[in-house]
Amino acid sequence: VQPACINQEEDVTGQFGVAVGWGFTEDDDVSATLKAARMPVVSTTTCLEHDRDTFGQTLDSSLFCAGYTNGTTVCNGDSGGGLHVKRGDTWYVVGITSFTAVRDTNRYVCRTDSYAAFTNVATFAPWIQSIAE
Repeated sequence: VQPACINQEEDVTGQFGVAVGWGFTEDDDVSATLKAARMPVVSTTTCLEHDRDTFGQTLDSSLFCAGYTNGTTVCNGDSGGGLHVKRGDTWYVVGITSFTAVRDTNRYVCRTDSYAAFTNVATFAPWIQSIAE
């Protein structure tokens, strides 16, 4: 574990990040080890075209979508973890895992064929810095 900088770039679309967490694995069990997944930040349009029901009422400038639709995503238990992008030799926290689409409305388990929403750290960077001072 190492420190990461607070991202200042508002638009990180197209950049690749690494999400980390202890959330559900492909077996719907909580992971016994810290997992990491590399994933792209996708445009709001791409996210909405893929799943308007999940993201249509919630996406705004304070959120962005990332992930793949092939099973590489965050899941239950990963919320609150960071999405980190490396630029040069420096790591930046660009997003905070917020929510995913659900596949089972009885158990509310993440859908692994959908994107995930992340809170855009740059939107809150001034507030974060004011608290840290």
